[in-house]
Amino acid sequence: MEKKNRLGIELRNIIRLGIDLRLSAVFKLKEEDFLKIIKEIESDALFLRLSAGGKNSPPAITKTRIRNSCFAWSYGIERLVQTKALDSSVSPGDILGQSPGAVKLIQRIGPENFENFFLGNESFSLKDTAEICRINENERRMIRDFVNRFLSVYENLPLPELPGLGARLVAIVSKNENGLRIEYTSPHYASGIYAVNMEALKQIKKAGALSPGESKHLNRLLDMIKIVNWKKTGLHKVIEGILKFHGGFFYGTEKELKPLSQRMLAGELRISPSSVSRIIYQRSIKIPDGGEMMLKDFFVPKKDYIIGKIKQTLSNLKGKHTDSEIAGFLCSKYGLKVPRRTVNYYRKELT
Repeated sequence: MEKKNRLGIELRNIIRLGIDLRLSAVFKLKEEDFLKIIKEIESDALFLRLSAGGKNSPPAITKTRIRNSCFAWSYGIERLVQTKALDSSVSPGDILGQSPGAVKLIQRIGPENFENFFLGNESFSLKDTAEICRINENERRMIRDFVNRFLSVYENLPLPELPGLGARLVAIVSKNENGLRIEYTSPHYASGIYAVNMEALKQIKKAGALSPGESKHLNRLLDMIKIVNWKKTGLHKVIEGILKFHGGFFYGTEKELKPLSQRMLAGELRISPSSVSRIIYQRSIKIPDGGEMMLKDFFVPKKDYIIGKIKQTLSNLKGKHTDSEIAGFLCSKYGLKVPRRTVNYYRKELT
């Protein structure tokens, strides 16, 4: 009860803050508390009603997949199986072994259709699903039941951490024919953000379909939805920004990371440097070569980068060279415009 009250007070404080402070407070939310907010939203009676829609009206609230992202489904199954070996209360065998029909159906419709129709937007009609996936209502229900049972177990597992560092593994970066893709380890992040149809809400209010209590509760519900959307899009923008800036590293064409500051990325994303700092705090991702890196390690101070290049240059060049010659080589080889005096200063640090 204390935890619930504490979270409620924290949410009220966030809602009262100005936009900049509000974003900062949202990104500071503990992951466990953030997941509680999502579960509270999606079990809320008014949310369920507004997201269902009516016979002649569209849903007022839907989910929209964040572009270039999905749930790390293979990783999720593997992790569930591994956890079973350590905790007998987890029963992935019951889910996987007793649902061979659902697994075969998922393989048949393909990963893209599976992600689009069963792990993302819930508003697809039976007709859309049947025509594109070529399945009937019973098969659709079989896959949906399997997904729900799998996620109900998976979401209660401890959040994945990087051994020895206490970091959350938030995503796996993979490569495909379309480029780099972000596969989130949490289905809550992969499921996308909430889209509110303000026109549909306006019509619902105009028709008097909401009681005074529901109208008051709606404001809080919408505030909670904003909090969830901000946190999800904030993390996605930062990871996407890292992928864009260090593209050569992720594709394997560059062996080293280029200089990047949190302030520089914050400017590109139009958020505060403190928000970037909070978003990357104790979070890690898996890179395409299978390795795992902390998000903070993608931010390389320019000084450290230049010193590394000076050291590399001195070891590659034979004989003695002046500071001006080293500066010229850094410019021609690496595109670094470093003043002679700066080269001299950094060379002294190496001796």
